[in-house]
Amino acid sequence: MKKAELEELLKIKSADELNTELITLFENFKVVQDYFDLKYKSRTKTSILKKYKKKIDKAIYPDWEFNDGLNIDLVEEIIEGFSNITPQLNYQIELELYALEAGNKCANNMGGDYGEDYYLYFEELFEQTLNKYKKVNASQKITKRIEAILETAFDGYGHKDTLEDLWAEFKN
Repeated sequence: MKKAELEELLKIKSADELNTELITLFENFKVVQDYFDLKYKSRTKTSILKKYKKKIDKAIYPDWEFNDGLNIDLVEEIIEGFSNITPQLNYQIELELYALEAGNKCANNMGGDYGEDYYLYFEELFEQTLNKYKKVNASQKITKRIEAILETAFDGYGHKDTLEDLWAEFKN
């Protein structure tokens, strides 16, 4: 169904029918619950961010038998899903920086021989994050966090150099 079709359908529904539909969506889809929590309950923002950070950890870090993990497609899906439920760039930046930190930490702790695609993904994510960062009021806290990420970035595959170049371009 296209957006225009949905709009036409919604026009003919009564307020009670629309409320029933919203409640059904809320009860059946966790992403809808997260959306409403983020939109209307400020105290839950931290807990929802924490939940998405745990998902990123699970996608990046292999288990003790080295199964799963290193799944950058899943990391991308998690970040996109989170971005879809909140237009707040600061929250998106927070989650994206966390993914960068986790990706670097995993590489540094486990030797980091994950292939070029792994690092290209995080470099593109960093560039995307910097583009969002331009649109918000730059805070010293985020700047320091980015600089900490650069300090601990994995050296292999030219990853650290690429991140530093992107940061230098951003600052100019």
